[in-house]
Amino acid sequence: MKKYTSKEIYTSIQGEGRRIGTLNIFVRFSYCNLRCNLEENQFACDTDFTGGEKYDLHALLTLIRATGGACKNIIFTGGEPMLQVDTELCEALKGEGYYLAVETNGTVESDVYPYLDWITVSPKTAEHTLRASKCHELKYVLADGTHPPVPSLTADNYLLSPVFDGMEIDRTSLRWCVKQIKDAVKIPWELSVQNHKFWKVR
Repeated sequence: MKKYTSKEIYTSIQGEGRRIGTLNIFVRFSYCNLRCNLEENQFACDTDFTGGEKYDLHALLTLIRATGGACKNIIFTGGEPMLQVDTELCEALKGEGYYLAVETNGTVESDVYPYLDWITVSPKTAEHTLRASKCHELKYVLADGTHPPVPSLTADNYLLSPVFDGMEIDRTSLRWCVKQIKDAVKIPWELSVQNHKFWKVR
């Protein structure tokens, strides 16, 4: 029987993107296929996705129900959630009326995309490595002086997000993102900031 490995499952407010302010059950899966660092990505990964607990499908569903209560919004995150999210999990959750969103780096091919109600792709690698074909929001994290690429994915929303230094926003990178939005000609970039860090909520 398949086991899912999850670092944590908790309920909180979405702090960024177009779904900001909504209540969600965050299902954070362990493991990632990428390693983000300052040298290659201009920012370091700020998420602990090592370790975690293993659950079979029944146990994972039971924990999600107990954690979320009346909340029916789920965000699969990680790590890289598309390494573990499968059709069996999605079908079970959709059958119970859950709204399914995912935050992914977009490099993993998967047959579960049609089950997802909201797809956020935040690329960490070159455009030619992306395997998702479209998304609801495409988000690039930018440091000062880093230009956003010409997107290879079709998205409903195109977002630029300034890097953070721990829990503090990098003001220089924030001003840089604003400049990219003002100077944009072809791509309708919008600003997305990790407000949950300001709010000091998970």
